[in-house]
Amino acid sequence: MCFKRSYTTSGVFMIDESLLKKLKIGNLQPEFLDKLEDGLEELQGILPPKILDPEKTLYELHKHIKKQKRNSKAQQKALEDAEKMILSIAGLAHARAGQIQPRETREERKERRFRGVDSLIEVRMLQSKITSQVALTLKESKEQLTEGNMEFRIETERYQHHHEPVKAVQEYDAVVLICSDARDDPSLFRDFVDNDILFIQVAGNLYDPKDAVAKTQLDTALRKLKQGGELIVVGHSKCGAVDANAHAGHYVGKVSGHVDMLVEAVDRRHTTPQAKDDYQANAINQAMRLAEHPIVFKKRLQVVPCLFDFTNGEDKLLTYLKDGTEPPLVTSLRASGISRLKYANDNHYALASQYSHAIVVSDPFDLGRFSNSRMLFNARLNELFAVSAFGKGLSTEAIASIEYALLKVNGVKDAPHIVITHSNPETAEELKQKMLKASKIIRDKTKNGAMITIMQYDPQTHAVSVVS
Repeated sequence: MCFKRSYTTSGVFMIDESLLKKLKIGNLQPEFLDKLEDGLEELQGILPPKILDPEKTLYELHKHIKKQKRNSKAQQKALEDAEKMILSIAGLAHARAGQIQPRETREERKERRFRGVDSLIEVRMLQSKITSQVALTLKESKEQLTEGNMEFRIETERYQHHHEPVKAVQEYDAVVLICSDARDDPSLFRDFVDNDILFIQVAGNLYDPKDAVAKTQLDTALRKLKQGGELIVVGHSKCGAVDANAHAGHYVGKVSGHVDMLVEAVDRRHTTPQAKDDYQANAINQAMRLAEHPIVFKKRLQVVPCLFDFTNGEDKLLTYLKDGTEPPLVTSLRASGISRLKYANDNHYALASQYSHAIVVSDPFDLGRFSNSRMLFNARLNELFAVSAFGKGLSTEAIASIEYALLKVNGVKDAPHIVITHSNPETAEELKQKMLKASKIIRDKTKNGAMITIMQYDPQTHAVSVVS
């Protein structure tokens, strides 16, 4: 499982050292203890075996680690990461207890430094803004993405240290057609290292064979799917595309031609007994539409409709909407979804309404094994709206997905930030220009302050860096 987010991005708060001394290791919440154990695992042989003494404080632990000798660059990095982890845990614990102090003024900071007093520890806390669905600034959004990518890379390195190196995917076990909604993502790191999965993300988890670009993209994906593989459609509760179809009069002819096509591609007809609501019905009907694809028949692919319902509790979190035996991957995704939902609930993420601090556009083939861009940025539920773009092509549904987010999704509708991630910056720039040319909504948003950031992905290190 990807280790828990430290949230060391902007929004600096100050924690008094005396408060840090009050935090006993034995009194920490289980999630923080898990994080400590995982983070210190790599320091076995460097630190004493019983370093996590329940009677010791985080201040004592932090002080002990700072005193350790750095015999190599690897040790230095591991110890520095452990220090940051302890401070982030302290910050979250104090934040929940309401003990965060306001950020000090420039004058107060000068005075503290002049007096040589270093009893305040800076801890960056963006989680409160995200969980409160407050729009992030462009700088904050970039830092959140960069920090999340760093955490993802650490998790990848940790996995490769204990297991085999992460290998490139030649053929996929499953293609997952899933909604762009920031809440629709029942997947974790383990799902992508244990299986060869291709994620395709588009609003409404739609497939419209009338869209030539979408059809070509699906053709390419299905050709890379193994004989007898699975094509899984994951819809979700409170889907904006399905709701828009139910109130089509408010959208069709009033937003854009792209959104018109997206709304009309939703299918809410209850065609099977498994369809208990419109969200389930659309997932089932999109799966039935995919089942008619000639490559599905030729390769004897299993088409599987599911619904990720984050409103109904763990027992109904991921519903298999078909007769017969549930595929193992669906079972795995349900377990991962339960973990993600628990984290979201424990950390007060408001899932009733969608939030995203950025719209991430990426090519799932370009991302390789980790074809879900949210994985690349270690994003939690309700943090990133994700859209797939294959090569240099943008389907009508992809453009409509971006437009919908810019107009309706909390966070990005107030502080629009589109991020195009690709290993080739030139391809990303071409996608940017196509996006601007195709959509008046996107053009108007950029004229009024929306930003389009290009980030380069390194397939070898999995690092993402800002290009422009």
